[in-house]
Amino acid sequence: MSSAINLLASIPAGTPTEPYKNIQSLWRKIQTLAYDLAYHRSTNQLVAFTNVPAEQFEKFQNSTADTMKLTRWEYYKPTETLLVKVACFAEHAVATGFVRMFW
Repeated sequence: MSSAINLLASIPAGTPTEPYKNIQSLWRKIQTLAYDLAYHRSTNQLVAFTNVPAEQFEKFQNSTADTMKLTRWEYYKPTETLLVKVACFAEHAVATGFVRMFW
């Protein structure tokens, strides 16, 4: 448990944190973040979702949605927190080193 809390404490300041409501709101937030990155409205690539049930995370992992192709997911089971890192398009992913693991 303490290692998960330590990892959560290392999330950069200013990372938006949203309570998990449903899959549609999660996808909408990720797509909005990707759009903002693509049009230089933001440089933030991270968003954290709290209270994400483990069963729901398993569904995300098995998804083949286009949104999954340019995102990296970290799930902290003890705190039910999902951290998502978004790249808006392939060139952005390469330029920022996103293609490597981010932790």
